Amino acid sequence: MHTKITLMHMILSGLLLAAVGGRAWSILRRKGSWKPLMGWIAIAVLAYGGFIALIAGPGAKVLDRLPEVAFVTIVAALALAMVLGLFELGFRALDGPFPDLPGGVVCVNISRRRLHPWMGSAAAVLIMAGALRICPNAWHDNLLIATWLAGMVSCIALWFMNYKARRFDYGRTALQANPWFHWVYAAGDLQGFKGIKTGADSETWIGPDGLLFNGDYAPWALYVYQLVQAAVNNNPPPSLDFTFRQTSFGYATSLDVFHIPIPEGHASDIAVIERKLRALCPSAAIHLSS
Repeated sequence: MHTKITLMHMILSGLLLAAVGGRAWSILRRKGSWKPLMGWIAIAVLAYGGFIALIAGPGAKVLDRLPEVAFVTIVAALALAMVLGLFELGFRALDGPFPDLPGGVVCVNISRRRLHPWMGSAAAVLIMAGALRICPNAWHDNLLIATWLAGMVSCIALWFMNYKARRFDYGRTALQANPWFHWVYAAGDLQGFKGIKTGADSETWIGPDGLLFNGDYAPWALYVYQLVQAAVNNNPPPSLDFTFRQTSFGYATSLDVFHIPIPEGHASDIAVIERKLRALCPSAAIHLSS
């Protein structure tokens, strides 16, 4: 019984840290008012006290009466939620708060919508769980382990992809609402660039929240996606070349390169972009001065 109470205590404490700690950290990073921060601290203290009273009081009897399988399932589900919450808290600590959107601006749902096909992994786990009831006894233990592992890996992978997609959607929305520069191209500006058509998708937004060109968005300084090099290419047609390092699930890394046409009459913007990027990305190799 003592072990059950200790497990629940640890898990609920982790959930509380992930939920309240993340909100408090965002307030501190944004240098917000101390009143919301004190309010969240008060909520944390009350919630922690309530958890302790529940687990040590009426909750103890409920835990004691739970079948072992039910208890293990509840603990595993809560532990997974705690782990994902702490992952979220850790990545928010590394990347900072999500961008604040202006009032009335709704976040786009472009990157997150691309995750829908991946939801099939959840269906596969449910099928495996259903098969536990009908599989031969000789297969049961191995299938149970495989189901748990598949479920945990799927949840962590989907969380990682969802976190990155949310960051991209919020960053793209904030960028288009408040760019440093918004370049609109004439047909002649895009000559020599393959696969680019004139129109809204071929416009360029460059600002504090990233870069958007030809429908593709790139943030400057996220842990999972960051600028490593920026250079100017003066050979006709002139362009800004940005190289980003992308970290995928499992810490596999790759490079993405953006070639941004420089529209006629906007050469003076480059010095401003260089100065601002050096402040935002001090570890990147930024050489935009001709």
